[in-house]
Amino acid sequence: MLLLAEPIWESSNMRVGWYDAEQTILVLEVLERWTWGDAVQSIVHVMNPAIVRKAPQPVYSIFVHDRLAKFAPKGGNALQAMRQILQTDPPNEVLAIFVRQTDVIRNFVDVAIRIYRLTNKEPKHRFTNTLEEALAIVAAHKNAAQQPKTANP
Repeated sequence: MLLLAEPIWESSNMRVGWYDAEQTILVLEVLERWTWGDAVQSIVHVMNPAIVRKAPQPVYSIFVHDRLAKFAPKGGNALQAMRQILQTDPPNEVLAIFVRQTDVIRNFVDVAIRIYRLTNKEPKHRFTNTLEEALAIVAAHKNAAQQPKTANP
């Protein structure tokens, strides 16, 4: 289990909490096999409201599957769940990073995002193999956001 600065919710198979004391990185850690209903509960009803409460502060979400990366969810309606998740997408969530996810889930998420995402919206979903890579992506994004924008002549 990850060391979280502030845990905010836990079920028998998932937990959600702030990774950093500044509350800019919100982590969903999958502890056991999950269902699409579990995903809706943890993302739509726990994570997204926590992210919205931080607005306008940018928030980065990291989804860690670790040892369960080879398992697809054990039930539920995937398209309906993904629609609910994407429809409640907080505007101040700037990146959603999936750590150690299977290719099947990765491809499904990519397709569902293309189907349900709003036009002209910057893609914010990333996939990595390690938590360290996810944190490096967040650090690079934060650094880029702090750089002054230069105008083209």
